[in-house]
Amino acid sequence: MKKMLIIGSEGFLGWNFSRYFAEKFKITGVDVVERSSCANDFIKISDHTNDLKKIFKESVFDFCINCSGSSSVQKSFIDPYGDYLSNVDVVIHLLEAIRCFSPECKFINISSAAVYGNPEKLPVKETDTLNPISPYGFHKMIAENVLQEYSKVFGMKTVSLRIFSAYGPGQKKLFLWDLYQKMKTSENVELFGSGNESRDYIFIDDIAKMVEKVVENSKFEGEQINCASGVESKIKDVAELFAHIFEWNGTINFSKERISGYPDNWKADVSLARSMGFVPRNSIEKGIKEYIKWLKELN
Repeated sequence: MKKMLIIGSEGFLGWNFSRYFAEKFKITGVDVVERSSCANDFIKISDHTNDLKKIFKESVFDFCINCSGSSSVQKSFIDPYGDYLSNVDVVIHLLEAIRCFSPECKFINISSAAVYGNPEKLPVKETDTLNPISPYGFHKMIAENVLQEYSKVFGMKTVSLRIFSAYGPGQKKLFLWDLYQKMKTSENVELFGSGNESRDYIFIDDIAKMVEKVVENSKFEGEQINCASGVESKIKDVAELFAHIFEWNGTINFSKERISGYPDNWKADVSLARSMGFVPRNSIEKGIKEYIKWLKELN
């Protein structure tokens, strides 16, 4: 059985990837917090500078998926250096550890649609101009460039996966989680923006399936791949759909206030993903039903 190392195995993506790949790979999870995932083995680290090299020095892995790092656009404005350390510095240390001790290991780094900023046109393609509008987006772009560097200069096998608006069981942050928290306690919910902003939502099981297709079919030549449903959904429509499925009968208002670093509209061109055999299986309605089912089980 091939071996897969998941960095950030206790987070939303890492935990779900551990579950999804458990039958096909021997999973080793790595995180700075205590274990909760179903990884076969688990390593708790405190210092990525030294601990990551030790991991690759002592074991050989076929694949490494990096799900670690900050995912908060807002926090990246408050602490840009901290965001750089978690989204760029860790990546460099991972690549160095692989280069020195496990050069055949294939490396998948979780990137973000934040590298696009506000696209000039939709759907946005991997080849379109990058124009990040937050420190978080800039740091994800830098990390992608580093992966290309190690691929072209050292011949390492790397790929960046640009995930759009991820959601699903296990996620305790971002829009749908915040919506749930507000609807639990109030009959009147106020949200930022106008409601006409749009996102390309992708359910966690579809993200895991996309990672599987990357593992099977990617060239691992430093390329970037959109990971999305290819469907544009307006925020107000998603909020109303969530309220309907949650059986909440209150009022939703939009403040018109904009938040720095967030784009107006997103829709991904998923042609490259589809050429690798990826077909998203979960509509936004089906995905929200699964998410709400999980939310209710928390109580």
